[in-house]
Amino acid sequence: MRTLNRTQRSRLTPQTTDRAIAVRGFTLLEIVVALVILAILTGLAVPTYNSLLTNAKVSVDTSTAISSASDAVTIAAYKHSPVSEANIATAASETHGVAVAEYSDPSGGPTQVIYTVSQTSPAENVCVNIPDVVNAAPVSCGVYLASEDSGPAPVVTGSMISEIDSPSFYAPGGIYSDGTDVWVANLEGGTYGNGSVSKINIATGAVTEIDSPTINQPYDLYSNGTYVWVSNNVGGEYGNGSVSKINIATGAVTEIDSPSFNYPSEMTSDGTYVWVGNQFGGVNDTGSISQINIATGAVTEIDSATFNDPYAVATDGVNLWVANYLGDSIDEVNTSTDAISEITSPTFNDPGYIYSNGVNVWVTNFAGGLTGSVSEVNIATRAVTAITNPDIVGVYSADAFDGYIWITNSTGGTYGNGSLSLINMTTGAVTDVNDPRIHSPWAISADSKNVWVADEWGGEYMDGAVLKITP
Repeated sequence: MRTLNRTQRSRLTPQTTDRAIAVRGFTLLEIVVALVILAILTGLAVPTYNSLLTNAKVSVDTSTAISSASDAVTIAAYKHSPVSEANIATAASETHGVAVAEYSDPSGGPTQVIYTVSQTSPAENVCVNIPDVVNAAPVSCGVYLASEDSGPAPVVTGSMISEIDSPSFYAPGGIYSDGTDVWVANLEGGTYGNGSVSKINIATGAVTEIDSPTINQPYDLYSNGTYVWVSNNVGGEYGNGSVSKINIATGAVTEIDSPSFNYPSEMTSDGTYVWVGNQFGGVNDTGSISQINIATGAVTEIDSATFNDPYAVATDGVNLWVANYLGDSIDEVNTSTDAISEITSPTFNDPGYIYSNGVNVWVTNFAGGLTGSVSEVNIATRAVTAITNPDIVGVYSADAFDGYIWITNSTGGTYGNGSLSLINMTTGAVTDVNDPRIHSPWAISADSKNVWVADEWGGEYMDGAVLKITP
């Protein structure tokens, strides 16, 4: 069995979860509106736009029937997990055609960006029949906007980066922001010496430590704002790992145990289930996926002969994506039918992290830590494109923010301690971010305003720190 500790662990990838990104710039949206007007003026039918907003789930609010030129169609770009259509707010229409507002789901769900496209002509010219990709039900009327341009890469300066330090940080390797708190998995330390979880209050910056004997080499975590799920690489009733569940309001920690857990690593969730990648186990002892029902706590196992050290998992709300570190492949799991299909490519090289926006899948290739690359997979065509750059070295984790895939490079960079790379989701262009405070970055997580990085080393105590980046 693989034993993972601070010096030996196979740092394949940090933090998972399919967090969607904030969307910036409205150039293409304005173009879409202009095309609608042009089509009306020329008597042409308005085309159906079939691509998603960049890294976003799209749904149309049909609570008010579209019956006149003054009615508005609302498009919601989810920055995190999809929420029900009933929670979508309608922003006020503006004369220039596009209105934007941020809306927080009253049930505690993620912040959304709301686009309102004003109709300036008879409704029948702008109504198209599209599927509701969130609820898998037909929507009678609406506009499906094309993917938005990412715009120029943000220039990240030192003043945008702040370091958060705490004696509770000890080899932090997992990080997740739920918009209120940032949760950090410390592989070591804690009262019991087996690791702990640190909570950073975003508003105050206060850091508190959550400790429990059930927390044992915590690798990754996910929060829905009410509970936090933590994957423990070892321990548990069966000795092969477990999942700890933290009640955010009370701090109480309970353990979820299952024989399907076998060195559980990365986690992801669609709000209904939490999925955990197991490096071992399954029929062939080459790994499996554990599915935890959030409402009931029931654990079921997903297995496939194609799984081979399925270290990382991600969901785009429709499919579950699995990165097979030892298999140099990825798997697509249809969460409705449980059908599993494998995608292979010579560009995959120790794939350790995976992220999907529903249109493309990005896979980080650790490549033994000596080089590194990112593979971009077009979901519709299965075409795989390799993104390489001298700055991408020993790449671990990835998340999306502001039209870019942000990745952590464990080595290299101007200061030799690692860097961050930003990949334009439209063009594939790479921009590097260097700062002396970046020190062996491992996990990364983005919310609507900030990017958070778990530095395995560094900080005042040289046991790790968290970087907050506000572009």
